[in-house]
Amino acid sequence: MKKILLIGSEGYIASKLYLSLSSDKFDIHKIDNLSKNGEKNISENTIIKNYQDLDESFLSEFNDCIWLAGHSSVNDSLSDPNGALNNNFFDFIEFRQKFPNRLIYASSGSVYSRQLPEYCDENSPTMVPDNVYDFTKISFDNYLKSNNKDGVGLRFGTVNGVGKNIKSELMLNSMVKASKIGQITVMNKKFFRPILWIDDLVRAILAILNSEIQSGIYNLASFNSSIGEMAKEVSSITGADIVDKGESSTYNFMMKTEKFEKEFNFEFEGSIKTIVDSLVDFEY
Repeated sequence: MKKILLIGSEGYIASKLYLSLSSDKFDIHKIDNLSKNGEKNISENTIIKNYQDLDESFLSEFNDCIWLAGHSSVNDSLSDPNGALNNNFFDFIEFRQKFPNRLIYASSGSVYSRQLPEYCDENSPTMVPDNVYDFTKISFDNYLKSNNKDGVGLRFGTVNGVGKNIKSELMLNSMVKASKIGQITVMNKKFFRPILWIDDLVRAILAILNSEIQSGIYNLASFNSSIGEMAKEVSSITGADIVDKGESSTYNFMMKTEKFEKEFNFEFEGSIKTIVDSLVDFEY
């Protein structure tokens, strides 16, 4: 039986992932420092600890580590830039040096953001970062590559869909939540985003765990769409009105996913309708 270390286990993605990993095939050990959710929705058998404090003897017991413990947004990083720099980069480098086996970790598709979006694959140039969050994601990916270190880096699109500790501020999650009171507020409707259905993300990580691939950067997205088109479809499904609030500074990017699909024999299944349908009856 594979022994898996799941770091950041109480977050939006990992708490959903755990439900799928919990089977006779995987022995899952959960680590979280509860810095984001305090005492709410803590699942059983979670070790409350900083990942930085895990020692080499403990880490050597695991076949795989799934690291989902980053400062996971620009806002997280802006509120604590030094903490984000250490947690997402310097401390993470030290962890990579201590952990002896396969590391699967969360990077970000936001590194492809451009003034004029284009479909980016894993060889496309990344942005010049203007915040600590994107700097750490680009830098850790480049650290592994330049130092010939193994690691499976996953450049997520914006993750959406039902989960125990849902991030309700994210794109479709936010639109469907707003639709429940009859009005969707939209900004930057001409800007593009790759959207990753959380169910596709869970299936993708399971595909990695069942493979022998030890290293590589991979884009993960269920589809690409403009913000305006997403709002229109949410409106058509829910009947909510759309209120256009103009433009602001935000990400604008699209991703290709052929590399992951080919190497892992994988098919993304999520669509706007799939995600919205899953959220309509969800209690936020």
